[in-house]
Amino acid sequence: MKQSNGLKQSAAAVGLWVGAQSALALPPTTPLPDAAHTIYLAGGAAQDPALDKLIADNLAASGTLDIYYDNGNPNGSKYRAYFFTTNTSKVPGLSSASVNVLIYKRSNGGAGYGVIPLIQDPPPTVKQLDFTPANSWTFDATNNRYVVSGTQTGQYADAGITGVNPSILTGGNYPQPSGTGVGDVFSTTETVPSEVSARLAVTPAGGLTYGLAVTKDFYKVLQAAQIYSGTLPSTTPLGSYNQAARIPTLTRQFAASLIAGKIKSWDSVVVFNSAGVGKTLPEIASANGITLPTQVGSGSSAVSPVSMGNRNKGAAVGAAFSAKLLNYPTLASAFPPASQPTLLNPLALPYVTQAPGASQQEQVLLDWQNGTNVSGLNPPAVSGGTPPKRWGVAEQSTDWNPSYAKDYRYVRIDSYAPTLANIHIGGYPLWAEQTLQWRKTYTGATATFTGLIPTGDKLLILKKLAAVLGSPSAAAQVNAQLGSVIGATGLFGVSTDSSVKTLSAAFDPNNPIIPYTHVNGALNDWLLPVVNGGKLGTVKLP
Repeated sequence: MKQSNGLKQSAAAVGLWVGAQSALALPPTTPLPDAAHTIYLAGGAAQDPALDKLIADNLAASGTLDIYYDNGNPNGSKYRAYFFTTNTSKVPGLSSASVNVLIYKRSNGGAGYGVIPLIQDPPPTVKQLDFTPANSWTFDATNNRYVVSGTQTGQYADAGITGVNPSILTGGNYPQPSGTGVGDVFSTTETVPSEVSARLAVTPAGGLTYGLAVTKDFYKVLQAAQIYSGTLPSTTPLGSYNQAARIPTLTRQFAASLIAGKIKSWDSVVVFNSAGVGKTLPEIASANGITLPTQVGSGSSAVSPVSMGNRNKGAAVGAAFSAKLLNYPTLASAFPPASQPTLLNPLALPYVTQAPGASQQEQVLLDWQNGTNVSGLNPPAVSGGTPPKRWGVAEQSTDWNPSYAKDYRYVRIDSYAPTLANIHIGGYPLWAEQTLQWRKTYTGATATFTGLIPTGDKLLILKKLAAVLGSPSAAAQVNAQLGSVIGATGLFGVSTDSSVKTLSAAFDPNNPIIPYTHVNGALNDWLLPVVNGGKLGTVKLP
């Protein structure tokens, strides 16, 4: 697509255009696609790495895709956009043989923005990226994408993405707005389960693996502790992640206790060797030359604080962890996840944060490991001081840091590593079906709500995106690029998909389909998953 003269002049004026035009196919252009081919998505950030790949491979015609990230830290953590050409071979039934498409994606605030702004009537607007000519933008040659400085308000979300069924975002999981400005605010009083059923067309879109991530130093501590106890082989190199048998394991109950904020310091966690001699985790660390975290207190009362990274209310990641490990908020008496206080106290025991996105959660882990505060969620105890180093644990999805190049790792749960093969046999518990949803007609809808129901090419593109998100073969393509050294992880197909006719006991990473399901009439991630008996061919005994 040719760039307009006006935008060329704007780019040249700030010296940003050099080298960019030859690198990508559809730079910011005027005019942009019409409303029928401009789609505003909002919702979970966990799927963002996969979304980049899935759009490139399955929606965009070859050589036409440009990807835009916001200029936050890290880039693309809150807003993204995808500008490309698609055609009838990619999306059958389009009104033209070839059309330009612009998809905006808001991740800031998590899955809640993929639900509440869609069921609320009258609908609120949702802030998105803005790369109109008035904005400054640069080309990131290293990552082959554009970085954009501005956001736009006044846009309605066309569809939402959630890493759990949207009805789960109720009670203690009810989403909270990420800000108070225009484009961030939505109602805090919607009746989620009933309104989701009445007002949204919810389309299953495969499944996603979640993982309990720990900072790199704490990972080594857990390894050393379980070598001491005999849980891990004595030959395990500290820091190694290339074999599942070398990965430390936590029980569901211990992980749940951390999420609920019931363990305050690592000094209260003791491991015993075969002779019955107990050592605290800091003692284990000191014996193995592992750096201790910044202490809270002084002298003999100093302790190593537990740091727990839960997710913000309305995040699919947090809702999945709460459902799987705490039965929250299904049971009235269930323990809730610990909450971040309004004012962060670096000396708190435990120290709890609730990052507003998967990218920000990753940065929290890196801040804790390295004693930095890029995320803003690891402030120093004294103004102007050094941010603390922490032994931290955090809720995350396993398509983040899949090659383990960054300074955090995932642990096993009940001895099962976070792999698709372990989900397939019913062992690893932290997973959920994801969905893509958009508005549908309901009695009493306002004219604004009804006017936002997708039709025509927009609906076709959304349906194709849902199909791609749920496709086992597309999932396999994405997973192959994740580079997991312990086995395939990330996305998978679900047994309730109409294309799945029978289930097999043999797991195939090239066609990852999970035989277990949370669907009992309707999708509900609160349920204990069971084998889909309606399609059972064979099932593997764990």
